[in-house]
Amino acid sequence: IASHCAPPRSRRVRPSGQRSAGFARRRPSEMAASSGGGSGAGASIVHQLGEREGGSSGSGGGRMANAGQRAAGSVAAQSMELPALGDLSVLHCCAMFDLGMALDIKEMARLLPNCVHLAEDTFLTIARLREPRWTATIHAKGAVRIIATCGEEELRVHAKKVARLVQQRCYPDAAFKRFRIISVMAFCHLGFQVHIDGLVDDLPEVVSRGPGSVTVNVPGREGEAQGNVATLVQVSEKGLIRVQKARSLKEASAAVARLLPQLSKHGRWW
Repeated sequence: IASHCAPPRSRRVRPSGQRSAGFARRRPSEMAASSGGGSGAGASIVHQLGEREGGSSGSGGGRMANAGQRAAGSVAAQSMELPALGDLSVLHCCAMFDLGMALDIKEMARLLPNCVHLAEDTFLTIARLREPRWTATIHAKGAVRIIATCGEEELRVHAKKVARLVQQRCYPDAAFKRFRIISVMAFCHLGFQVHIDGLVDDLPEVVSRGPGSVTVNVPGREGEAQGNVATLVQVSEKGLIRVQKARSLKEASAAVARLLPQLSKHGRWW
């Protein structure tokens, strides 16, 4: 009761205009004047603050214009940066060769390891389960088709291993003849998105159009080793390029190089 009935404690009232030295608020100009060694930095801060305060009222359109100019400049700079053709990665490479003789597929299916053969088929499929992996299809007439995720020279080495396996296990007189690459599938990423509608309107060699992608028929140049052979290039709106039916990795790179000007023209950098 005594505590409740006690008179209130008197508060010390500070005169108006007087503030504590630890919490004194100073203007930027006062801060710049009071700083001895950092007078140049304080002046620059005051100058920046003055520019912001003066330009915030009537320079909204100027800021948008400057942002548009910077965006246009960045687009123009990025449009000159084309992807390197050395970045093409092989999805799979397919080749064929001949053993030079007729084969008994049923007997080979009994002698060869890791092979699959159905009774009604005239071929068998043999695969290597360890890295580097490959899959070979051997026909009764002696033709062999091999597929692997590697380059052309490595695929040739794998094909020779298949022929050597047939010589050791089944037919010592089997040969390795007429090796040729029949298809290379490779892919790369452009680093920017592609406007598919504009690309379709600009390219007359469109084969098919899918959801978010387009397949273009890129003809070969006259005088090349493969002649005027067309290569299929699939372009997605995310910038992923997939090359199909190329006879070599060099031909796949050439097809992407011929398509790069149109891709850069219809690129989306935002």
